Amino acid sequence: MAHALALPRGGENALINDARMKEAVRRLYDAAHGRTVDTPLGRIPIAPAVAPWLKEAPLTVRTRNELLTLARLSGDSTGNAGALEVAKL
Repeated sequence: MAHALALPRGGENALINDARMKEAVRRLYDAAHGRTVDTPLGRIPIAPAVAPWLKEAPLTVRTRNELLTLARLSGDSTGNAGALEVAKL
């Protein structure tokens, strides 16, 4: 998380806040590891990983915008972020 939040904010990234970056990292993590829910009995998996190859893939991004694009959080033509779609690099 610290690496994602340390990405440059300047230029095209000026309006990308920390909350948006945390959402991108969470979505990428969920895509790689699957969705889970915490219960009194412990963590229970509720959905399988949709991109398990992300666990081993090095992600090289230089800007906040690149990370959002990888997590498909940059929005579509209607401005909606939409469902998570991770493009295999």
